[in-house]
Amino acid sequence: MLYGSGQIAEAAALGIPHPALGQAIIAVVKPLGQAFNESELINHCKRQLPNFMVPLQIIARQTDLPRNPNGKIDRKSLVEELRDRFPESAS
Repeated sequence: MLYGSGQIAEAAALGIPHPALGQAIIAVVKPLGQAFNESELINHCKRQLPNFMVPLQIIARQTDLPRNPNGKIDRKSLVEELRDRFPESAS
């Protein structure tokens, strides 16, 4: 759904433990150029997805998302990168 916004080159949605929600969705994205607008992207998701699937936060990075040896986005590596931002996800 994030790709459908026209703002994203790469994206990964991650489940991060959340004290009130149990688990929250965080999206890590590589924007397409300078057109990235987090608020617009969240609103795009709200129009297209059920509430429980809308990312709580979108983290933009200018570098490619990490890949595993099979060429797929390495979600475990992303969770490790986010450990300091979301300490509950370190378990």
